[in-house]
Amino acid sequence: MRTSLFASLLPNLAHNLRQGQEGVRLYEVGRVYLRDPEGGEGMRPVAREPVRVGGLLWGRRLPRGWTGGTETNDFYDAKGAVEGLLASVGVSGVTARPMLCVPYHPRACASLSVGRTVLGTVGELHPQVAKALDLPNGVYLFELELEALVQVADVVPRLRALNRFPAVLRDLAVVVPESKPAEDIRAVIQEVGGPLVEEVFVFDVYVGSPLPPGRKNLAFALRYRAPDRTLRDEEVQAAHAKIVEEVNRRLGAELRT
Repeated sequence: MRTSLFASLLPNLAHNLRQGQEGVRLYEVGRVYLRDPEGGEGMRPVAREPVRVGGLLWGRRLPRGWTGGTETNDFYDAKGAVEGLLASVGVSGVTARPMLCVPYHPRACASLSVGRTVLGTVGELHPQVAKALDLPNGVYLFELELEALVQVADVVPRLRALNRFPAVLRDLAVVVPESKPAEDIRAVIQEVGGPLVEEVFVFDVYVGSPLPPGRKNLAFALRYRAPDRTLRDEEVQAAHAKIVEEVNRRLGAELRT
């Protein structure tokens, strides 16, 4: 009576490793069994049986070959796999927030949610758990609640006309405490930029000299675009300056030049 899909995904990884696989990606959709504290009373079942979607990544990012490097899967590969899955069913606006959760490693674990709907988790298997199961380090897992996913999914295709007006690209680099999630800064940028900010994403994270200990540099790429006109330089400059001001004021960030 498994309480997580990891109970079958991890043995399958072990089987693939015994067969000499250098890169493994697995997924499963199935039921788990969770004790219901109020179960057994009347006709209420003793356990809940939610359906979950789980996945696992380990090893080489690309197959061995002249075009493939030696890079291995990491946390962002797992997070990207989840984001691709969610995008395929029309889920957008996903927030990833650091958390502590068994059996993940504290340095790489996040909860995933849309608004107040918690979808699941993604992270790196804790090295102690990997050792106990005779598995290598660098195993990345995710698990999503199917019922929650259905609540926020939009599986009806929606077509949107291509924007006829050009985009304006700007970068923003800020220095923040290492504990500050990038999602907090991205959310402020999106809120303050309003409809003019079409897209925001992190393209670089840096820790080390000359930054002081406990600080990190986050670099964001911003795409400005209006649906009904070509943006003027003054509009973009004003919007960008307001974003910088609010990020600094609300989050105590320092603009990196």
